[in-house]
Order: sequence, then C-alpha cells, then structure tokens
Amino acid sequence: MNNKLLVRLTKDSFVRNYSTHGYITNQLIKNDRIFNETGADFLSVLSRNPKTIKQLTEELLFIYEGVELAEIQEDFTVFIQDLEKEGFVLTGETPDELNKIEPSFTYKDIDVKTNKKYFSDDFESEGTSEYIYDNLINEHQLSSLTIELTKLCNERCVHCYLPNSQKQNGKTLSVSFVKRLIDEGVDMGLLSVSFTGGEPFLHKNIFEILEYAREKDLMISILSNLTLLKTEHIALLKKINISMIQVSLYSLDDATHDYITQLPGSFEKTMHSIKLLLENDIPVNISCPVMKHNYMHYKDVLRWAREHRISASTDLDLSAQTDFNEDNLQHGTTNEQSKELLQDMLKEDKTWQQVLLNEYAKGIETKADGNQPPCSVGNDSLFISAEGYAYPCPSWQSFKIADLNKSTLYDTWNNNEQTNHLRKIKRKDFPEHMNSEYREFTNVCMARNANNNKGEYMKMDRKSIEVAKMTKELVDDFVAKNN
Repeated sequence: MNNKLLVRLTKDSFVRNYSTHGYITNQLIKNDRIFNETGADFLSVLSRNPKTIKQLTEELLFIYEGVELAEIQEDFTVFIQDLEKEGFVLTGETPDELNKIEPSFTYKDIDVKTNKKYFSDDFESEGTSEYIYDNLINEHQLSSLTIELTKLCNERCVHCYLPNSQKQNGKTLSVSFVKRLIDEGVDMGLLSVSFTGGEPFLHKNIFEILEYAREKDLMISILSNLTLLKTEHIALLKKINISMIQVSLYSLDDATHDYITQLPGSFEKTMHSIKLLLENDIPVNISCPVMKHNYMHYKDVLRWAREHRISASTDLDLSAQTDFNEDNLQHGTTNEQSKELLQDMLKEDKTWQQVLLNEYAKGIETKADGNQPPCSVGNDSLFISAEGYAYPCPSWQSFKIADLNKSTLYDTWNNNEQTNHLRKIKRKDFPEHMNSEYREFTNVCMARNANNNKGEYMKMDRKSIEVAKMTKELVDDFVAKNN
C-alpha cells in the first residue's frame, strides 16, 4: 500500500478508546471490532479528515518513541488494509475519490439488514459480546444516553407508560441543558445518544439539538410517532446521518391504529412519514407492541415491513404507568391471545427455531450466570427525563438517581449512591427467575417490575412469569417434535 494514499474513517464509523482497549463500530454495516492496546493506539490517529499513511505513521512516532518509522508503517499498513476490507475506513488518491466511494444507507442494498461481526487474530483481544460484558458493563463505561427532550405528546396511546397529564402539561429541556449533557457525555466517552419524548419533534429546537449531536460525533437515534415529520426534516436527517428512527405502527387498519393512539388521522400521517423515510433512504425501525386491539393485525405489520425491507419487531409485555396506575394494563393480551401469538412466532421465526434446536435442545443456557447484571441500566446506559432527572431508563421513573440541574453527569455516573446500588444487583437476586425451570424464557425487567408492583422492582412481574411458563411449554413441544 502506497504510503501517500489518503485514509479516513467512513461517515458511519465511530471510534472510542476505553482504558487499554480500542473500539470501532459501523452503523451502516453493523460491524464492530475490539482491539488491544496497540490497536487502540492505531485507532487514535484515525478521523474523518483524510491524511496520508505517512502522516498518520509519523503521528504514531510520538507514541512509540524509539521504534523505527518503517516498522510502525508496516504494521499500520496491515491494520488499515484490514479495516478497509471490513468497511471501516476508505483509502484513495484524493479527497474527491474518497467521497465518491463513500457508501451510504439505501433500501436498494441487497444486504440492508445484515448484522455481521468480524474478528481478527492480530489486533483483537476478544469477541464483541465478551468485551461489552467484561469492559463496558463491568467497568461501568457510559456508552449510551437517552434524552427525553419533552414530555409533551400529541398522541394518547392507550398502553403508554407515561401518564396523560404529563403529555399535556409536561416539561421540556432547554437547548443549553441538552448541549451540556452531550458535552459531559462526550468527555466521558459516550458513543450514542437517543432522543425521545413525549414526541421529540414537538421540541421547537430539534434542528439545533440534532446538529449539535452530529458535531460531537455521536451515533444518533430518535424515537418518534412520525405524525409531525415534515419534508424539511428530511434534509436534516440526511445531514446528521441518523443511525435509526424508531416508530410504533400498530396496524395497517387505520381505525385500529388510531384507536390505540387516540389521535384521529395518526395512521395516515405515520404511514406517510414512513414512506417518506423509505423514499429518502433514511433508516427506520418499526415497533408493533401487541394488545387486545391489534393482536389479529401484528403479522400484517411485520409482513409489510419485511416486504419493504424495514426492520421490525413486536412484543406482548406491557408496563403499568410510571405513577403505578395500572389502567393501561387492561389493554394487554389475554393468556389465550398470548399463547396464540407465541405459537405464531415460533412457527414463523426460523432463526429462533435454529437457536432452539442447536442450543436449547442441547442444554446450552444463556441466563445461567447469576452474577450477570439483569440489564444495562447503571452499567453502560442512562436516561435523562424532560425535568432534568436521571433515571435508569425511560419506563422506570420511580427510581430517581439524581437531579442533573444540581449535579454533573460525571458525578451522577461515578459518585452516586443510587447508581452504585443498581450496579450491585445481579440475576441471582431474583430467585423466582434464577431458580425456575423457565429461566431461559424470562427477562428480568426492573422497570416493568416496579411499575406493575407499586415500586417493588425486585419482585418479578406476574405477567412475565406467565408468558415464560407458556413459552417453555410451547418450545419443549416444538423441540420434542423436531429434534
């Protein structure tokens, strides 16, 4: 490789150095790599500003004093070739050439939904999942921040965990406060930020906030109902190179969707926006929570998404509201409906079938380690509400960690009693989960536990237990017939 070749990161590649490890991820092709200390040093000189291999190697000389330039250049060249092969960097003779070969997200790409992971023996220290668990979580590295820009929302979804009173008269974060959070997060090695609500597009300064997050080199996602998306938003979303927009679509029947959102005309607006995003090659993910009202419709939504090459998911676990009001739970599926849904999922999800036959049927367990944390809250992720309060996650707003109006993000993450308490909680602290025969099919969600049990987050949610038992019965029957 010519040492005069220009090298730069692709627009979708993001680099972070954590302690003695280096990490690079690519939001377009869903690849990531983990590196030892040498690889981390090599990553540290890469940016989106093109430089020659010679220039980058000379920068590394300041790190490796006493090492010959030729030796560093040889190793660094192999490193760059490896990263280029996997889609993390671009090389070329001129900046224009790099711009021309820059890949971009498109729904026309045959591999639009890939989620591959590549590993190398030369620079990598371990696999991605092990790295995240052993380093980001065990070392408590804040990598993901969710910011609730406003509590205001134009929909009144019947199953929502936020009380309607907050959506009507809720708080909104100032631009300066959001920028402060982003600045403090970046100083701590933050990788990604998600903007949610309420409805984030109700924030009058959404443009300025999104542009600032891009300036700070963060992976950006938005959770929105898309009823307020305008044509002028499209140019902005392209400009900031958004990682993903998530939207809830409850049915392809407008009356059913509008009943759930309690906003007449919401289906038409949301579908129009989804199609607008598709036309403009902006990544979108569809979520279809299943309730009594739409359990006959969810497959149509997933099928439509698949036909349009959109990633989509569904679930049937509802959470009571954050003030412990359980009225919204009446909209959840009955046990009979839940069983029918699980049967459908088991029948149609070929990937799940293979996992069951190749792992579960052979006694391979994924949740047997009681020393694992039940989830990422307090370990690598944090949620900031529209009041400026830190909570474990958006749906767990009865467990206040700190008031960011009075505290820094750094102190909240590193010197806070509540945060430290969360980090001490392990799977083994939930005996009804750990000691049960249906452990593999139970997800410990402390937010749902808290909301459904009047704040008792260490008490397992009954609906989750019922669904887990039901799932195990269906899976055991499937395995017996197919193994």
